[in-house]
Amino acid sequence: MIIACILGCVIAIVSAIPVLSYAQHQTDFAATLSGKNVSPPVNTPATGTARFHLNPNGTLSYEVDVNNINGAIGVPIKLKSGVTLAELLNVYQTVNQKAFTQSLGTTNGRLTSGVIMAANLLGPLIGKNVTELIPFLANKSANVIVRTQAHQTGEIGGQILPGAAPAPGTATTSANKTAPTPAPSQAPAPAPSQAPTPAPSQAPAPAPSQAPTPTPNASAPSAGMNSSASAPSAPGMNKTGGMGATSLGNMICHYIPQSKSLLCRMA
Repeated sequence: MIIACILGCVIAIVSAIPVLSYAQHQTDFAATLSGKNVSPPVNTPATGTARFHLNPNGTLSYEVDVNNINGAIGVPIKLKSGVTLAELLNVYQTVNQKAFTQSLGTTNGRLTSGVIMAANLLGPLIGKNVTELIPFLANKSANVIVRTQAHQTGEIGGQILPGAAPAPGTATTSANKTAPTPAPSQAPAPAPSQAPTPAPSQAPAPAPSQAPTPTPNASAPSAGMNSSASAPSAPGMNKTGGMGATSLGNMICHYIPQSKSLLCRMA
């Protein structure tokens, strides 16, 4: 009998370890709120999202955003059995020792936010630390309910699950996604125009003018000398008959056919 009791205690402790370990490491929780998640279900266009974050100091931050909620009077965290664990929105006031409820108007957006501390815990958690609430969130046994004047047991609600929910307004549809702005077209800068440097004009140097060296006139007759030059008779010569004598000014020249030369003398 004692052994069976000990085994039962050990099994219970070992079974609780995974849940406690998971709860200690899990810091974000969220719930999606709608009318079909409350009992009895409510046909309503209202929707919402609740987000929770476990802070390092042991407190629990929360945000509740809704759409189309009119006359909200409370936002409790409840077990599935209906037991309230904490209250996130309290619109009850006491005037002249009489309690009454002041409902809110139409809400589209943030309904309530804050930090759950030990003073906010109710039911079985009264007098305990906020960390005692975490196992209920981690094992998916708690719900968030939004109560309204028209539906005082709850108009919308949802199961709290481990994990972070998207921030309100961040979800986008294919119809309203903003197309990325195309990067500005940057045409490549044209390379600087570099005209080819013209080659220096080098005119061919003119060949030095070399006048033909005049052939010395070896056969030109000089005064008082007999010349045997073979040049033909110069113009102005007066040929005389006979042996080919030719008169050249005051000189008389004789042409010698054998040597093809002139023999000149003074007249």
